[in-house]
Amino acid sequence: MEGNGAQCNSATFTGMTTSAQQTSFLAAHNAEFIANLYTRFRRDPGSVDASWRQFFAGLDDDAKGMLAELTGASWTPANGGNGASGAEFADALMLEEAPPAKAAVSAAAGPLDEEQLQRAVTDSIRALMLIRSHRVRGHLEAELDPLGLQIPEPHPELDPKTYGFTDQDWDRPIFIDNVLGLRRPTLRQIFDRLKATYCGSIGVEFMHIQDPEQKAWIQERIEQVENRTEFTERGKLAIYDRLTEAETF
Repeated sequence: MEGNGAQCNSATFTGMTTSAQQTSFLAAHNAEFIANLYTRFRRDPGSVDASWRQFFAGLDDDAKGMLAELTGASWTPANGGNGASGAEFADALMLEEAPPAKAAVSAAAGPLDEEQLQRAVTDSIRALMLIRSHRVRGHLEAELDPLGLQIPEPHPELDPKTYGFTDQDWDRPIFIDNVLGLRRPTLRQIFDRLKATYCGSIGVEFMHIQDPEQKAWIQERIEQVENRTEFTERGKLAIYDRLTEAETF
């Protein structure tokens, strides 16, 4: 698989067993190619090569987790958007209304055409990769020096341009099915939420945790409040007292 004009030898994907191999297909430069294949697979498994059918059907837990992250945040209100299952996500994309710029042309435009569907799926996959990258590497751009003497270097995996987004995409809605508690946010809203949560004054590393429940517990609690705790005046005084005691000791 190479670049946007990816060429695929079916044998390449036969026998993939490791998590690294199975999730490598979500590399940014392959998003459009994989989006097209996965969309076709969800519509009609017989429309893709046998090796791809086996590949999509046999993803391990880590790879399925990439799709499961599109099911929405578990802390989202029940009426605010029950996320689809990972297997239903592509179908949800197909049923989702066209982006406003195209939907505004006619309220009775009907189902998405192939080009619109392809773009919607591609945008969603790219947005998911951007979100996951911040969950994994957001701490690399966290502002941990209160004096501002050490400025964190920009990391390419946290840049939307790495995933094919351009300056024209910032205000275009993208369907992410309540990931981060948002259903159809703009790229700008997604990016601002990620920066506030993972690149603020508190860095978080948790994606390496093997226990799914422990990992989900941390993720929910930092994403609900954008990794920001609001202390009461009494709470602030209590913290100040403890710090003073510790410094004096």
